[in-house]
Order: sequence, then C-alpha cells, then structure tokens
Amino acid sequence: MTSEEKSALLKCSVCKQLLPAEHFYPLRSRTNGKRDSNGVIRSCRCKDCQNKDYLKLDPRKKLLYAARKRAKQNGLDCTITVDDIVIPEFCPALGIKLEPRIGAGRSNREEIGSSPSLDRIDNSKGYVPGNVAVISLRANMIKTDATAAELKAVAAYIDSQPSP
Repeated sequence: MTSEEKSALLKCSVCKQLLPAEHFYPLRSRTNGKRDSNGVIRSCRCKDCQNKDYLKLDPRKKLLYAARKRAKQNGLDCTITVDDIVIPEFCPALGIKLEPRIGAGRSNREEIGSSPSLDRIDNSKGYVPGNVAVISLRANMIKTDATAAELKAVAAYIDSQPSP
C-alpha cells in the first residue's frame, strides 16, 4: 500500500477497520474528528457504526432532536419533551405500520414513508405539548401545506374518476 493510499484510509474507533474516508461522515465542527487526506474533518466512527448506534436510540429522541432543529430554523417554540411524544403502532391517518429507521433523508420517501413523523396539529403553533401527534412521514408529507377542504376536494375528485 502506498503512502497516498494509506492517507486516504481512516480507522474507525469502534470496529477498528481501515476504511476509505467516504465511509465516515464529514463534520462541521472541529471537535472529535479526524482529518482526511483532503483536509476534511470526519467522524471518528464509520457510517455503519454510527448508524447502528443511532438505531439504538429511542425513536422519540430522534423525533425530538429533529423538531428542535426545525423549530430553531423556523423561529418556532419547542417546549415538548420525550414524554410528550407517543408513537403508535400504526399511523392514525393512513393505518400503515410505523417503522422507525434510518433513511437517506426526505429524498428517499418511497422507503421511509412508514417512518414516524412529528406532526404539528395547528401549524400556527410550535412544537408545544398538546399540539403534536406522531403520524407516518407519508401522511405528514401529504398534509404539508394542504387544508382539510383541499384534501377533501382532491379525494372527491379521485373518487369521481372512472376506474381503469
């Protein structure tokens, strides 16, 4: 192995494997990371090890973390705690089984549509107790910016179309 190839590899602090730098998430902060051969600061743990640890987290904590981040970005209140988040077995809107998992973000909707998603019941309010419910990501994306009347109108239109 040449010195160039060696410098392109990083050692995971968990599984101890030498892996290409692309197998480690880039970090925005300068703490607790390793610099790759291009000068990019990367996580000390490979993506596989980080994802395994992430899946062990209580899914309610993941929802709360994401809600806090969105609230901060959008200037909303976020006073809920993990105990305010109740994940039902099935989506109350679509009836599909909720399956917490890691996906490739919202760009991967087909695979993560059954993931639990925190819904603000009244979008004029933030993530406050009594204003959140857990529904599937698919249901939450459907209702993103539609009103109840608009959703009913679309449903009526679909029902009025002849079957193929």
